[in-house]
Amino acid sequence: MQALLLSAGRGEGLLPYTLHVQKEAIRITGRAVISFPILGLKAVGVNEFVVVVNERASQIEEVLEELDVSYETVTQTSPGLIGAIKDGLKKVSGDRYVLAFGDIVAPTEFYRGLMDNSAYGKEAVISMVPVSKGEQTYGTMTFEGGQIKIGKSSLALGGAYVLPRVEFDDLYAFIEQLSREGKVSFFVWSGMWLDVGYPEDLIMAIQELLEGRGSVIGKEAKLKQGVVVENSVIEDGATIENYAVIKNSYVGRDAYVGDFALVRSFSSIEEGSSVGAYAEIAHSLIGRRAKVSSKAYLSYTVVGDNADVGSAVITISYPGRPVRGKEAKLGALISPGQRVEHGRILQAGFRA
Repeated sequence: MQALLLSAGRGEGLLPYTLHVQKEAIRITGRAVISFPILGLKAVGVNEFVVVVNERASQIEEVLEELDVSYETVTQTSPGLIGAIKDGLKKVSGDRYVLAFGDIVAPTEFYRGLMDNSAYGKEAVISMVPVSKGEQTYGTMTFEGGQIKIGKSSLALGGAYVLPRVEFDDLYAFIEQLSREGKVSFFVWSGMWLDVGYPEDLIMAIQELLEGRGSVIGKEAKLKQGVVVENSVIEDGATIENYAVIKNSYVGRDAYVGDFALVRSFSSIEEGSSVGAYAEIAHSLIGRRAKVSSKAYLSYTVVGDNADVGSAVITISYPGRPVRGKEAKLGALISPGQRVEHGRILQAGFRA
């Protein structure tokens, strides 16, 4: 069975960050967002991918090459979600296919549940997940008379479906139609699941991916005198300078953490980035090759690739107004390549 993977959205909830990078290409704990559905589906037997992209196709293709999968990209030319699906379906063969969204962070077991249900003799399988915050940002559904109805509830569509290969003009109406005709099997997934659409989703994903993982330190990582590492992942080539503390966090390949710095509370320091001496990073994502200078304090913040955050920059995260976050905390969203001058104090919800 082939998968039709959607990766051409504009990422409105992450603007202006997504003016520079395709949302699905953002990396957390060393992995691009789109790698989660691809590797999840590959692990359960889906080996061919038709990937719908936009003008940033090269960013997605870079990830696809790393993952070593059989793929074909299709540039979206028709408008909207349905346009993306119709454009992609032109390259899909077979009676059924997997329709998957490229911005879902979930484990392999989520996709295994999808494929296991596809063996029950129904033409379609619909995944659903319970949500408790920001319900208005998801497509939600209810059950009436044993049938699926699209409407307000705490059950969201899960972003991965097995569907018959026919065209339709409205995904939700198509699901309702299949349900009325008795052609749908469904399952409810209550494990880890995040739809990356807002800064807080990236921050929550880091915690979900690291929680309970324990410490893993690469053999070629360089830890200097007095370094403390607790429940964290340190990749090969990373350098942790004297008396730095890394707790419940990820430090990527060839990243640098300076003397007496504190990286804590489910933060992700991506490949080639640097955190200066005496800086403190909490509940934050520092993108690839980004620089955070000495004595900065960043919390509930996303820093894009190649950004430059000056010395003594402080983010204020409370009272933030996250759309989906469990806490009323949201610091800054600093776009790839942006520079923040030394000594600035960034108010909650700052975007640049």
